Amino acid sequence: MAKRKKSEETVFLNGLNITVKSGDQVVILDKMNNVCAKEAQQICLYLYREGFLTSDDISCEIINA
Repeated sequence: MAKRKKSEETVFLNGLNITVKSGDQVVILDKMNNVCAKEAQQICLYLYREGFLTSDDISCEIINA
């Protein structure tokens, strides 16, 4: 029987709390307000290559806290 993948995972990467939801949504919690779009893109690419994301067509949200 195949294991069902969690619908939400939290990853701590480069000092950021990152939540991956449903394999195609990424939420980056940016407490220092210094994550640019290029860095977010690189984080998402890394998560895709490591298998956290199931598609390369994702939505990414940066939350400045």
